[in-house]
Amino acid sequence: MKNLIKNVGKTYSLQIVLALIAIPIGIIIGLIDTIFGKVLLMITSFRDLHPQYLIPFLPLAGIIIVFFYTRFGEKAVKV
Repeated sequence: MKNLIKNVGKTYSLQIVLALIAIPIGIIIGLIDTIFGKVLLMITSFRDLHPQYLIPFLPLAGIIIVFFYTRFGEKAVKV
């Protein structure tokens, strides 16, 4: 009976330690996710309100994408 009580005590203490570790990690990840979402909404808003500033850069973006595909995409799976 004593061994059972010791094992249960160890299990609960381990769960408490893991919870104390998990809570700050969850808070940090939640903050990072919130910041990412807000930045994404701001970028989308800028894109919707000012397309005239972004359209001239589309050919340049296409050239950069082609460069990266030819330079680093050799190992990509070809379907």
